[in-house]
Amino acid sequence: MTWPCLLDTFYMMLHFEFLTGYRSQNLKEKIKNDVPTLLAYGTLKQLIDTNEITTEKEQYISAIKLIFKYLNEEFSNLFLTIPPNTDLSEVLLSENHPTILMIESVTENDADAGVTESECQYSLFMESKLVDKFDSFLDAVVVLHASYYMFNYLWPQKVPCFFGIFTNEVHQYIS
Repeated sequence: MTWPCLLDTFYMMLHFEFLTGYRSQNLKEKIKNDVPTLLAYGTLKQLIDTNEITTEKEQYISAIKLIFKYLNEEFSNLFLTIPPNTDLSEVLLSENHPTILMIESVTENDADAGVTESECQYSLFMESKLVDKFDSFLDAVVVLHASYYMFNYLWPQKVPCFFGIFTNEVHQYIS
C-alpha cells in the first residue's frame, strides 16, 4: 500500500467518491432500503426466523448473510467472527484481500470479558494490518467495498459475486 492517507477511512471514502462520483452514503442507504425485502425473502424461503432478529444490527447482518447464502458463497470468506479477548496475532487473516473482523457481542453479564457493547465491534484489515474500526456493520460493509475498489483488489475467488451486487449499483449510477 503506497498511499498512507488513503488508509484513513475519511480519505478512503472521499477518494472513492471522487473515483466513482457515487456517495458512500447512497450505497449505505441502498442497503438499508433493501434489508426488509431481503428479510422477507429469507423468511419466505425459511432460511431465517425473523423472530430471532431483534436489533437493527442483527437485521443488517442477517440480510448480508442471506445474500451470501443466495449466491452460494461463504460469509466467513470476508467477515471473520471471533470471540472477545481473542489474541489478534492468532487470527489467520488474508494477505491477499481486505477482511472485516467481527468481535462477537458481549453482554453485560460477561464481566470478565473486558469488552463492552459500546466498543468497536468491526475492524477492517488489509494485508493483515488493521486499517480502521467501526461501530456500525453497514459502515464496515461500505468501507470494505470501497477498499476493494480503491486499491484495485481482485474479488476473492471464493466470493466472486457478492461485491458485484454493489459494483453494479455504483456503475448504474455512473452510467
